[in-house]
Amino acid sequence: MPNAIDYLRSVSEDLRRGPPCPRKLQYVVLNLHAAAEVLLRARLARMRWTQVFRDPGTASHRRYESGRLRELHPRPYS
Repeated sequence: MPNAIDYLRSVSEDLRRGPPCPRKLQYVVLNLHAAAEVLLRARLARMRWTQVFRDPGTASHRRYESGRLRELHPRPYS
């Protein structure tokens, strides 16, 4: 969660400085996306930690704690 808060702080600081240039706006959007993803994953992990694995059937608490897991990635719209 500290990472999500850091991303949100960065977005807030950048937007408070006034209208961002196109390049800065790109990073504002990327940081906002990263914050949302971290917050959603944290919420999902609190509800059911196995759901952050790409294949929940292979989830093990040891792999989750060590960070050695193939994470769930959202599929792009087609």
